[in-house]
Amino acid sequence: MQDDNIQTPSRWQLFRDIIVFQVKLVIDGLRDALLIPTSLLAGLFGVLTKPSEPGHYFYRVVRMGRQSEKWINLFGMAPPDDPKSSTMDVRPLDSLIKDLESSVVDQYNRGGVTAKAKDAIDSALDAIARLRENQQETSDSSDSENTATKQ
Repeated sequence: MQDDNIQTPSRWQLFRDIIVFQVKLVIDGLRDALLIPTSLLAGLFGVLTKPSEPGHYFYRVVRMGRQSEKWINLFGMAPPDDPKSSTMDVRPLDSLIKDLESSVVDQYNRGGVTAKAKDAIDSALDAIARLRENQQETSDSSDSENTATKQ
């Protein structure tokens, strides 16, 4: 069941959200792949070089990981320019993606390659939707005929 307060995104908003999510997943995965050996080495290095404070380097890595997690904002839906959404000094990834998206939209509005590509993709998707509807109608009518024939 769908919440009445949530608007259904357009096809292009959904495509954008899927692409942004995939990019964030890749960045998050790369960060995790780097944090695994870094945290192990930092912990070992702290134990060996700072016996009085063995977690010093490890917890620095953990803090960096927390900051990068906020920056990536993998599941965040708050607008990137909302001052309440981030307390970081660096721009969140959402803000950088918004800038990139603005550039693409500007090119589209000027009638560039993105406008032509969008029109072509829209036409193809509409044709596919019509084809599926026709196939569904054909399937429904033949099911009705088969049921009537059997009776």
